[in-house]
Amino acid sequence: MRNIYFLLIVFFLILTQRISFAIDNIVINGLFKDKVVATIDGKQRILKKDKLTTDGLKLIKANSKEATIEINGISKVFTLDEKIVSTFSEGKHTPLITAKKVKIKADNSGQYVKQGEINGKLVEFLVDTGATYVSINSNLAKQLRIKYEDGKQLIMETAMGRDIAYEVKLKSVKIGNIELRNVTGIVSDKMTDTVLLGMSFLGKLKVKSEGMTMILEK
Repeated sequence: MRNIYFLLIVFFLILTQRISFAIDNIVINGLFKDKVVATIDGKQRILKKDKLTTDGLKLIKANSKEATIEINGISKVFTLDEKIVSTFSEGKHTPLITAKKVKIKADNSGQYVKQGEINGKLVEFLVDTGATYVSINSNLAKQLRIKYEDGKQLIMETAMGRDIAYEVKLKSVKIGNIELRNVTGIVSDKMTDTVLLGMSFLGKLKVKSEGMTMILEK
């Protein structure tokens, strides 16, 4: 009889270890101290620190910038508007795929302007799907310590006439929580102080518009 009870307990433990939760996607809508507002499989939920939900989520910590959520024992740190896509079933799981998203509202002139970084230095971007490259003024390039004169020379036709530009490789280009490395850019004397965020960056993302908001997603 004792052996039967022992076998039942072992069987129960194995069974419970195999139980897991299926989660298709999580979108982070709001970040607060020790609390997160998230849309989980289409339903908005509030996650509180150290509280395990019925679908296997546990908020480890959170502040206004980022949060750490544990999903069936797997922890992930992410920021606002990140989307986590994963499937957990029968103790097996696919790797977490994190989709990063940036929303940019149009200004009064209908342009999409947002601060970002080039090579870790702060710049102002103008999102321009009509520009082939990330385009930088030569004075700004010097401030960013980009050695553009070593780059390939190009002849460009601009509204101000012909101009010589230099093709460069930018170590990193970042806007919001999206960062790409080794991005092709050009440097020219006739560019404005605002950096044109062109297709050498945007072409590697999903870009869409919703009303007066442009959404970039990686």
